[in-house]
Amino acid sequence: TLLRQNSTTEMSYGGLFMRAGIDYRLNAKNTISIGGFGMDGNSNSKNSINNLLTNEVTNSQLRKYDRTIIGDGFRPSLNINLDFRHDFDTKGNHNLLSSLAYSTHSRGSNNRYLQNDLASPQNDVSQNSKSKIKEVVFKTDYTNKLTETNRIEAGWQSTFSDRLSNANGFYTESKNEILAYKNTFDYNELIHSAYFTYGD
Repeated sequence: TLLRQNSTTEMSYGGLFMRAGIDYRLNAKNTISIGGFGMDGNSNSKNSINNLLTNEVTNSQLRKYDRTIIGDGFRPSLNINLDFRHDFDTKGNHNLLSSLAYSTHSRGSNNRYLQNDLASPQNDVSQNSKSKIKEVVFKTDYTNKLTETNRIEAGWQSTFSDRLSNANGFYTESKNEILAYKNTFDYNELIHSAYFTYGD
């Protein structure tokens, strides 16, 4: 047997990126900072495959089928930070740093699979998927350089994560759901950590 296959792919991508931040010195010992980063991206694609299966001995056609995959995707994200610094002295040897960060990231896609096969009915299936991650992080770090060789460092960090993803599929024309394609993942996580070091 001989399989002849031709494939063509078209793809396009686009995105918007933004970043901004500001530092404000409240007084000689206290500084507050606010910053953020945002992105909005998208993509489109189309893939066409033509297949022809023949018998080389008899030069007869065994199977002919075409498959087209059309899809689009999106991936927005956002990150915001709030930072605070307090200096107990003017030399930078004794300070407290604290920060609170919030981020959210999403990703999704919509795909359509269309197959024409002379040996079987037309198959037209659509699949959708979407995931979202949200995270909040708080941390604080204390540093005290007692002498040229002695230093105390201590800190705390708390992280909360929430992850949710959904996927499903259905027949494009009838909209009947395909249960085998359905999947949901929901996960939450909370982590606390602390440290203390003394160096001599």
